[in-house]
Amino acid sequence: MNRVTIGQRVQRVSASVNLENPTNEMGKSNVSAWATVVYVHPAGRFHMVEFDGGLRESFAGATE
Repeated sequence: MNRVTIGQRVQRVSASVNLENPTNEMGKSNVSAWATVVYVHPAGRFHMVEFDGGLRESFAGATE
């Protein structure tokens, strides 16, 4: 697997917000959405993405 880089567009599933219906509190969604990588931990432990709309969320690892 390839390591993600800052600025790369990736598809992720948000664990905290239902991206199809953002007004649903803590709604779980298994729908992936496009996001931009905004941070990658130097040791590759996690990366942070920003979904279209401004929501940021961290994911384990640093691979696609």
